[in-house]
Amino acid sequence: MHSETVFINDRLYFVFAILGMGSDNDPLFPLRGLPGDLTLETYNDYKQWGREALDVSWLTTLEFGKCLDTVDRIVKEECSYAEDDWLKNYVYIYRNMKESEDDGEPARIIFWFVN
Repeated sequence: MHSETVFINDRLYFVFAILGMGSDNDPLFPLRGLPGDLTLETYNDYKQWGREALDVSWLTTLEFGKCLDTVDRIVKEECSYAEDDWLKNYVYIYRNMKESEDDGEPARIIFWFVN
């Protein structure tokens, strides 16, 4: 059974860059577009945004975790203002994905950016 949760998260541009938002950025993983087996609910969400939905992709739990680790390392190296919990909302999503996988239900994050 497929279940999904929609998250609208803080605009953290370091995260966006690693995930692939914008043509000037070098994502950790290439953009993949929408997966072929997404749910109707997710597809309808995506279509609702129309042309405003940009840089569409998806990541596995492991890939998303690697992105967050990379962003956290870069920010701590380059920014004096980084706090320990600055990624807390994104970590919350990762933990939910991980719990799902630990329970035997594969997880992925499907995302797009909106102007």
